[in-house]
Amino acid sequence: MVFGNHDYCIVIAIATNLSKNTKIHSLKHKSNQEVCSMKLDLNVIKKYKEEMTTILRMQFPTLTVDEIQFFIEDTIERKFNNPEVCINNNYKDIVVDLQLTDLVNKIEKDKPILVPNGCLFKQHEEGFTPFYRLLESYVTKRKAYKKKMFEYPKGSDEFNKYNLLQLLAKRDGNATYGDIGSPASASYNLYVAVGTTATGRMLITHAISLFEQIFTNNLKFQNIDEAVVFLNRIIKEPSHIYSRELGLSRDIPIEEVYKKVIESCGVWVNDTEEHFSKYSDIIWNILMYQSQEVLNKIYYKNNLYRLVVDSSHVQDLVKNIFSGINEPFMNPNEPPENIVESLNKLTAIFMEWCYMRYIVSDKFERCSTMTRDIVLLTDTDSSVISTDKWIHLVDDILVDHDCTLVNDLKEVVSKEKKELYNFYTDEIEEVEEETKITEGYDAVRISSVNILCYIVSKILKSHFHLIAEQYNTLTPYKVCLIDMKNEFLFKRALLTPAKKNYATIQELQEGNIVPKNKQMDIKGLPINKSVFKDSIKDELQGILREKVLLKPEVDQLEVIGLLAKIEKNIHDSIKSGEKDYYKPVSVKSISSYADPMRIQGIKAAIAYNEAIRDEGTEPIDLDSRNYLEILKVNIREKNIGELQQSNPAVYERLIKFFDNNRATYKGEILAVAVPADEHLPSWVLDYADYFEIINTNIKNFPLESIGITRFEKENVNYTNIITI
Repeated sequence: MVFGNHDYCIVIAIATNLSKNTKIHSLKHKSNQEVCSMKLDLNVIKKYKEEMTTILRMQFPTLTVDEIQFFIEDTIERKFNNPEVCINNNYKDIVVDLQLTDLVNKIEKDKPILVPNGCLFKQHEEGFTPFYRLLESYVTKRKAYKKKMFEYPKGSDEFNKYNLLQLLAKRDGNATYGDIGSPASASYNLYVAVGTTATGRMLITHAISLFEQIFTNNLKFQNIDEAVVFLNRIIKEPSHIYSRELGLSRDIPIEEVYKKVIESCGVWVNDTEEHFSKYSDIIWNILMYQSQEVLNKIYYKNNLYRLVVDSSHVQDLVKNIFSGINEPFMNPNEPPENIVESLNKLTAIFMEWCYMRYIVSDKFERCSTMTRDIVLLTDTDSSVISTDKWIHLVDDILVDHDCTLVNDLKEVVSKEKKELYNFYTDEIEEVEEETKITEGYDAVRISSVNILCYIVSKILKSHFHLIAEQYNTLTPYKVCLIDMKNEFLFKRALLTPAKKNYATIQELQEGNIVPKNKQMDIKGLPINKSVFKDSIKDELQGILREKVLLKPEVDQLEVIGLLAKIEKNIHDSIKSGEKDYYKPVSVKSISSYADPMRIQGIKAAIAYNEAIRDEGTEPIDLDSRNYLEILKVNIREKNIGELQQSNPAVYERLIKFFDNNRATYKGEILAVAVPADEHLPSWVLDYADYFEIINTNIKNFPLESIGITRFEKENVNYTNIITI
């Protein structure tokens, strides 16, 4: 059941019955009293009747209200279903069986807090939980720590100190959920735990739906009911701002409005020709009886970017905002006083003309399957949206505008020297690159984004207020506590198909400038993991930062050339005996493992002790924890024949080792461990698996995300950029 967002699933049935050929007079003689029953007295049914009467009046203006209500009541009488349900009070361990209407009446009367997983909670004034105060204290502490944190530059000791403290406060708050969800806890309640996660998913999917809906009309109607409800809501909506005040470039013809509504429909428009004709007729009939003012508003609902293009008043407000600032607008949560009035006027326009007060019922399914236009990333409690189109629109508005930020723009040429691998000569060459940049543009772009963030935050607040009303969480005791605010401004983002795997350039954090050396933030990408040495991580992250995330356009050949250079460096480094590209590992004592030979570090250490190390060097003490460096090799019984002549002692040790460890090593050593302060014998380097080593280091660079496809060999990615 969805409360407050009724599904008008029988609108078509009623509309079909109310076709122009219906003989109304033949039914007039039946009294409404004969049709009605006690179920019609339900408040939810009364609301349904009111809404349906309005909708059908739009489609059939020639019919009287009594005639329409007769058909609605008749349809309800025939189709109404009242199934058996039960309520489980898990605190008192009581199960109550009742009918659905009884449950609806109880919810209407008592107004319990509703949770998406079906739980009902008492209002706080009826039964206050101490967890509320506990969580409130964590939130308060976290806010105080974050405020203190931003008094210092990101990356400084003081910043890191308060960042750690605010993260601890966040963790403590999250741990409350873990406590409630743990069967071993005295506070355990599965329903509360599940309700917490369900509410989180519900809120973030609501946010996604809103973003996709309001900017580009990307959230399609799933059926004719939604289309009709959409039109009805707009028609009933009170007007505060009119077309003439917006300075619209034109009135929208009914044909264009009809096209917009039809294009807003989802897959159901591909239904049979007969059905589509019926559905489209319903939409056209509604539009036909509307004023030009209403038609304009229907066209611009969920069409924010289009309104920006068509409204001279919107454009003037944007110009006014930029005229009111002499320096970048940095924090959307704390705008300068002299632009607040213009910001609020702009917000009011978008709230009335673009925002639709409507809660999507099947948001989870839609958000998981839809192709998104605006939302790039989502996490547990956050969304990342693209503002590129908005920035371009604002640029067009400001192109000839006389204001400080725009007047400060100037073009400069930046020169930089770089080293590139030459595929033809197999050499590393130094080249000089010229880049044209617009100095001062960041101030315009940042201000543009934060204008939008301010507006979106206000719309989100209104939307969450609506959600709180529907779930009965708005009471005299407290206001709506659900909120989302801008936290980061990303200049660039690199996405991958995997969840929580991405990289960004952070320009601002809650209105505070992020130092350039701290701007790149990597989430989940392998090039940031501790299994690689800092040397290769620094090289790969440097390419990702300088040649991908900070470039207006990625030069794929340049990236490949730089990776080829790293490949050559890896080969030359290992060949010379350096250990910069060995894999660092830490292993516990051999007795700590149930099956130690399944641990690569242990297996590689035994191979080093018994077959690889030079005479006179200390073996690795496997009874202690060790910090080792691993080199992948290809030493096999079949390929060591030349050692019999060049180094017979080593050859005999290897043969003996393979004979004694036949079951474990199967005639091959694929990895050798060496202590951090030791080097491998020079002969081992001839057996280094250069291909695998290079692949292990390079394959973690997100090439696919910048449009470069790797070759595949037995479903294993490898670079194959150059031949060693």
